[in-house]
Formats: sequence, structure tokens, C-alpha cells
Amino acid sequence: MNISGLKPNSFDMFKGHKGLKKIDLRHNQISDLSPGLFTGLDGLRELHLGDNLLERIQSGIFHGMNALISLDLADNNLNLLENGAFKELPNLYSLDMQSNNLTSLKAPLFDSITSMTLLKLGNNHIARIDPFVFRHTQSILLLDLSRNKLDEIEPGTFQGLSELLFLFLADNDLTAVDCGTFSGLSRVSSLTLSNNKLTDIYRNTFLGLVGLRYLRLDENLLRKLDSTAFVELTSLASLDLRMNALDRVNIDTFDGITNQTKILVDNHSVCCFVKRQTALQRILNKCFYCGQLLPYRVLRVALAILGSLALVGNAMVLYWRCRIRRRDNKVQFLLIVNLSASDLLMGIYMMILVSGDVHFGERFPLEADAWRRSQICKVAGFLAVLSSEASVFFVTLISIDRLLGVKYPFSSKRLGNKSARLAIMGVWLLALTLSVVLTLLARIDPDMYALSEVCIGLPMARRWVNNQQNITVSLGSGNENVEIFETVRTEPGMYLSIAVFLGLNLLCFLAIAYCYIVIFITAQKTSRRASRRREKEEEIRMAAKMSVIVVTDFLCWMPIIIIGILVQSGAVIISPVVYAWIVTFVLPINSSANPFLYTIATILADRVGKRQKGNSLGSQCGKQYNGTHYYLTDTYEQVLNGHTGTICDSLSQEGNV
Repeated sequence: MNISGLKPNSFDMFKGHKGLKKIDLRHNQISDLSPGLFTGLDGLRELHLGDNLLERIQSGIFHGMNALISLDLADNNLNLLENGAFKELPNLYSLDMQSNNLTSLKAPLFDSITSMTLLKLGNNHIARIDPFVFRHTQSILLLDLSRNKLDEIEPGTFQGLSELLFLFLADNDLTAVDCGTFSGLSRVSSLTLSNNKLTDIYRNTFLGLVGLRYLRLDENLLRKLDSTAFVELTSLASLDLRMNALDRVNIDTFDGITNQTKILVDNHSVCCFVKRQTALQRILNKCFYCGQLLPYRVLRVALAILGSLALVGNAMVLYWRCRIRRRDNKVQFLLIVNLSASDLLMGIYMMILVSGDVHFGERFPLEADAWRRSQICKVAGFLAVLSSEASVFFVTLISIDRLLGVKYPFSSKRLGNKSARLAIMGVWLLALTLSVVLTLLARIDPDMYALSEVCIGLPMARRWVNNQQNITVSLGSGNENVEIFETVRTEPGMYLSIAVFLGLNLLCFLAIAYCYIVIFITAQKTSRRASRRREKEEEIRMAAKMSVIVVTDFLCWMPIIIIGILVQSGAVIISPVVYAWIVTFVLPINSSANPFLYTIATILADRVGKRQKGNSLGSQCGKQYNGTHYYLTDTYEQVLNGHTGTICDSLSQEGNV
């Protein structure tokens, strides 16, 4: 139908007809209702006038409709409700006036609707509500005033709503809620104040809400929570404080909160003021500690030592390789120098964390959010990703080069100087791109990647997500479903972090594992042959030395990959303590160990070789092959075969790593 008007006698044929229970006139063009239009419809229980063009409701329109329990006036253009508009609806349970143009609610508008249970006034332009406008509506269970223009709520506004269970005030312009505003609402179970402009929560703001279970304060401008702000809320089950700018929380702010309360925050320093460990564990979705940036003394000392070793050790490697060993195998020289450079960046990252810990000290919980947003933390995160990914890529490249050297010692199927330089440029470009993208996404889309307090976002935790929960409210003649949003489940988060740290790195280490399996199989075959080619022995010896580096990197990264996969699949949950050790100790330890494994060990081996050259054993075992002298050593044969043996080692330095 496309009804544009109703005449006063439109329903005369139904007068006195007790069987007519419902009239549905939604989705028409009705712009006016005449007084007395529905007179005589004594048995009507539901009247739907939604989605029309009504602009006002006059007194007397619903005269004689004593049996009406549900009235739908939603999605009209209502801007005027005359006093007495609902005077003759004593049994009305549900009144829906959502999505209209109402600007105020004036007493005694609802005085005669003493049986009303559900009142929906959302999505209007209501800026003012008269005090005591609900004084005679004690039976209301649900009151929806969301999506309006309320900037204040006057004292006494909710007086009389003694049975109220659900109060929705979201999406208004409220800047403050006066103490005592909710006095008398002892049965309210859910209060929604999301997406307002609240800046402070004072003591006694929620005075009287002793039965409150769900409180949403998310998406406000909250900066301060006063002492004992929630002390009245002894029944609270869920408190949502996300998407605020909290920077001041007192030590007794959460006094009164019980062990069963779920507190949802995105500034995790707030959790440090909750006096119970259970709450802290349940809301964490990233690394955070209620103490210093590095929460344990042993962790601080260890990170300082590792950072110093990484800086000094890799700096020494770069100097020694570039100034003293430049005549080495050029490809290996290029790869090791660049690997050392990437490890040096991890040393800088570790020292930034140590400096931050010293700077903030015990003040860190209050500075944690500002620290995560700071440029220095972003730089640290950038360096950590650049270093760790470049290191993984270079180890992969070294493994491939060693595999080619062992499998094809006389072939051209190997990295030359030009191809090695191109590969190195590609590694740095890829690692640089990943680190820049991740750093930018940390600000733009936390679901893809987010910085933790240690400035890197390893996928070691799942994120909490809202789950809709329907609560049914009885209206006497029917049921009304009320949607309550509560964080009750998790799902994978930081998807790009998962792709990089779990997916890409796992592929790299599978490639590394394959390379060294083939290398050691080849080494076993070579050891059984009667005659050995010098070139293949050199390649195997070099591969053995490089395998030590690869194994240490593998032992650092594989636990991270395995734990990350288990966490994101929901199989395990790791504590913040474990996260701390992984990020600040396990992850960077190979950057500190690598220079000692592949360069300082070589220096010591050179010195041992020189001593062996001059002793009698060297002269007895020495040989000459094509004019080149060799001496005996068993070091690398032990690495390859697990027992003592001998191989020839050139007295000339050519080919040494």
C-alpha cells in the first residue's frame, strides 16, 4: 500500500470488533493522524505506524485504546509530542519512537503510561530531558536514549525508574556525569556510555548502581579516573575502558572491583592499578608489565650484556673483515660482513631498551602508552625488524651458497661477486620494506601489526574481540531481545606479523634445514671415498663452520615460530613473563653470539694453525700437492662426522672464512 492520509472514519468498519488485535501501517506516506481516528478499536493490542511522515502526535489520537500494549512510531519525522499524547494508553508496554526529530522530553509526557516496560528514543535530536519526566514510569525495564544530542543530564532525570534494567546513553555529547545522577537505579544491570565526550570519572559518579554488571565507557575522552571511582560497583562483571586517553589512574581507583570483573583496556598501564592478578592475565593482549620496562633485574643485566656484546663484537668483525681479511673468499666476505651489519642493528635496539628502562624506572606504567607512541620506540621497532629479518635472509643466503659450493665445487652454479652483490641488495631491500611497512601499520591498523612495550610486535598473543550476547527481557505480553556486547572470545591478531614472523621465517628455515641436510649427506659420502678433492673438502669445511651460525639462529627463531603458531591456533596461552624473555633475550641472543662464532673463532684457529706449522707433528704430516703445503687438523672433521679424523688444511689462507 501507499497510503498518504487517513480520514477520521477510516476504521469505522472495525469499531467494536474484538477480534482485531493488530494494525500494521508501516512504510506508507501518512503525515497526519486525526484525533479520534482509532476510537472504538477496544481490542487492538499492536499498532505499527513506523516509516511514515508523521510530524506530531496530538492529544486524543489514541482515545479509547485501553488494550494497546505495543505502539511503533519509529522512522517518522516526529518533532512534537503534545502533553497528553499518550494519556489514554494505560496498558502500553512498548513505545518505539526511534529515528525521529524529537529535541526534548517534557513532563508530564509519560505520566499516564504506568505499565510501560520498553521505551526506545534512540537516534533523535534530544538535547534536553526535563527532570522527573519519568517519575511515574516505575515499570520501565529498558530505556534507550542513545544517538541523541544530550550534553548533560540534570539531577532527578531518572527519578522514578526504580525497576530499570538497561540504560543506553551511547553516542551523545555528554562531557560529564554529575555525582548522584544514577541515584535510585539500584536494579540497573547494563549502562552504556560509549562514544560520548566524557573526560573524567569522579568518585560517586555511579552512586546507587549497586546491581550494575555491564558498564561501557569506551570511545570517550577519559583522561582521569578518580580514587574509588568504581567502589559502588560491587556486582560489576564487565568494564570497558577502551579507546580513551587515560593518563591518570590512582592506586585505589578500582577498589571494589571483584575477581570476576573483566576489565577491557587498550592502555595496559591501567591494569597495574587493579589489585588482582586474575584481571591482569585476562585482559592482556600484548606484552606488558606492572613495573619497569624490563621487569626483572636479571633481564636488565642480561640485555645490557647482550647489547654490549652485539655492538662491540659486530663492530670488531666489521673492522677485522674489512681491514685485515679482505683477501678472503669474496662471496663469503660480502655475506658475513652484511650479516654482521644486520646483527649490529640488533645491538642498537637492545641498548635503546636498556636506556629506556633506565630513563623511566618505576614510572614506566604511567608512561607506557606514550612510550609505545614515541618516535624512539618506533625507531627501535624498525631496527629490530630490519635486523632480525635481514639476519634470517642472510643466513638463508649463506646456506644456499654453501649448498651450491658443496654440490657443485667445480661448476659455475654458484654465487659470484656480481650475483652475490645483487642478492645482498635484494635482501636489504626486502628487509627494509618489511620493517617500514610494519612500523607504519603499527599506527594505522593494530589488527595487522602493533608495537608492544618492547617496541616489536611478535604474534605471541591472540586479540580479544567483542561477542554479542542476547539478554531477553520479559514485557508481559512478549519478549524483547537486548544486545549486550562482552569480550568473551579471542581470534588471531596482527595478521602481517603472523605472515612475516611465522610464515616467511618458517619458509626460510625450512630452506636452511634442507641445505644443511644435503650438505651433511654429501660430507658423509665424501668421507668414505679413498681420494678426496681438495676443493670439495674446503667447501665442506666452510659449510661446517657456517652451520654453527645457522644452528644458533635456528635455535633462536624456531621456538618463536613454534610458540607463535601454537598461540595463534589457540592451543596455548603464554604469560607476559614468557613474552618478555622471548623478545628481549631469546630473539637477539644470536646477534651477540654470531661474531664470536664465525670470526673470533677463525682468528683463534689461525693462531693455532701457525703454531702447528712450526712443530714436529706438522713437519711429519705435511704434504705437498701441486706446490701447496698442507698440515693436519681434526677440528672440522669432528664437526662433520662426530669423531676425530684428519683433513688437509692449506697453509695459505685462501678459502678460509
